[in-house]
Amino acid sequence: MVKVVIISTLVLTTLFGQAQTDENNRTGLLRSGLGLKLGNSAALSSFYGSGDLEYYIDERVSVEGESNYYLGSLKDSMNYNVLNNHSLLAGANFHFSKKSGFDPYTGLKVGIGFTEMDPLDHEPGEPCYEELQVDPIVAMQLGFNYFTDKYFHMFMEGGYVFQKHNTEANPGLKLNEISFKFGLGIHVDWFRTKSHKIPNTAD
Repeated sequence: MVKVVIISTLVLTTLFGQAQTDENNRTGLLRSGLGLKLGNSAALSSFYGSGDLEYYIDERVSVEGESNYYLGSLKDSMNYNVLNNHSLLAGANFHFSKKSGFDPYTGLKVGIGFTEMDPLDHEPGEPCYEELQVDPIVAMQLGFNYFTDKYFHMFMEGGYVFQKHNTEANPGLKLNEISFKFGLGIHVDWFRTKSHKIPNTAD
């Protein structure tokens, strides 16, 4: 009886371990998340609604698109009234762990920001409201996804954003910021090949 229990335990452990390994193979995985992003710079401190869509080309490399919608300022700037600072970015991530529910990564994105700022120290009688400006952006990030369920996960990410805002009202203004993002997401394996899906152990 003891031998049967031991053998059964070993078989179940092996099968469960194999299923976990195959399930955590992320090649072909499509991941999407929604969260809150906080940014702090010398010019402003802001918070954004953030969304991203990511596709795992293989277990190490993924491509990702990100959008950030400016929600407001965490504190008043001494020099500017920020009206808009939305952004769209795209890039690639490198994942350190190949087969694990804990998925640390680093990456690089490039994109554009849609920014409007109202300088508070304008000359009396002069218009101070600037037109919507498209700014170049480069962003570096370091973070992790934690796959807690077959379809759901959480994520956290820190990074640094390089953004130059150049208008007549704000010539050469740097909006570089340290950022922190967190949220929840879903993932599906619609694009996985058969070799990357969990085998049917009944066959």
